[in-house]
Amino acid sequence: MDSNSEIEVFVNCEVYHVLSDWVKLNLNNDMIFKIGANRIEIIIRGSKYKMVLIDAGRNLSQTKYLEQIKKHLTEYKKKSYPELPDGVYLRNPGTLYPYILPLKDGQVDAVKQYNTLKSIAETKTFLLSPEQLHRYAHHLNSSQMMCYNFFRPYISEKGTPTKELFTILQTADVPVSFSNNAKCFFEYEQEEKEWQGERTKNSKGTNFDFYLRSGDVEVFFEIKYTENGFGTFRKNKDEFLRHQEKYDSFYSEKLDECPALKKKVKYGEEFRTNYQLLRNTIRTTDKNKYVVFVYDANNPHTYRQLNQFLSEYIADEYKNNVIALEWQKLVIASHPNQIFEFWNKYLNYKL
Repeated sequence: MDSNSEIEVFVNCEVYHVLSDWVKLNLNNDMIFKIGANRIEIIIRGSKYKMVLIDAGRNLSQTKYLEQIKKHLTEYKKKSYPELPDGVYLRNPGTLYPYILPLKDGQVDAVKQYNTLKSIAETKTFLLSPEQLHRYAHHLNSSQMMCYNFFRPYISEKGTPTKELFTILQTADVPVSFSNNAKCFFEYEQEEKEWQGERTKNSKGTNFDFYLRSGDVEVFFEIKYTENGFGTFRKNKDEFLRHQEKYDSFYSEKLDECPALKKKVKYGEEFRTNYQLLRNTIRTTDKNKYVVFVYDANNPHTYRQLNQFLSEYIADEYKNNVIALEWQKLVIASHPNQIFEFWNKYLNYKL
């Protein structure tokens, strides 16, 4: 990233508390950190970076937001990999798109070589199997690869989380502490017998983008970037019948038993429109279970849908267990080197 570059940061009113903690953890002789009324300035080894704070709840259109992200990722690809041709969107194979990676050497090779950050490109172990890679992992706006790029630097070659990851999460108000038995997984699906009813002949269970366990505490991460909100299911007869059956046989009981939900959710439109949010939230079966929704706070549909859901459905005593966490806040809490490489790829766009 160029010196003196302007980075727009969308963060909530807790930014000063978060940054204060971050400064205490990371400030050293190579860094000068200044906070103004609406501007943060960081000078690392002589290079100056400015982050401008803007108001939460900005009224954007989803179309405009997505256009600007794709424009930014197009420029990122041109600067980072000028030799690469444009890639094909599998749903529209006749058209090339500049923010998509080509797949001539296979999806896994393309993703490992071009859709991982330099800070992890040299790690020996790629912690996603070919079967786990999403169909669109070769898109630069893949939320799966965004998740991988953020968490991988804080995971050992053996696949265990480092102490630094827990420090970052605590700074971002995710209350999980390091223990010697800590473990983590990408694309995690619960294997306990009580959750097997979610997997049927016609549908899979819930896969979490990232999962972390330490002691008795479990944290389930659902990751979003440019998606148009959280998943629903389609309004057609087959989908309604399939989900009605699954609701009756599995979800109804789990929803009723979930202490984090303050209202009963019946089958119908509210179940359909909050389907992914609900199937994630039911993992909070006690106070040692946390569900964290990580999202780009500039994404208008995701921002509104998530905050409306939290307000309407989550019981007061579980508001600290079902967490909405902006990427911007999480990245600021991380290592300085991670901030600028990750931010430059995913969040350094103009609106």
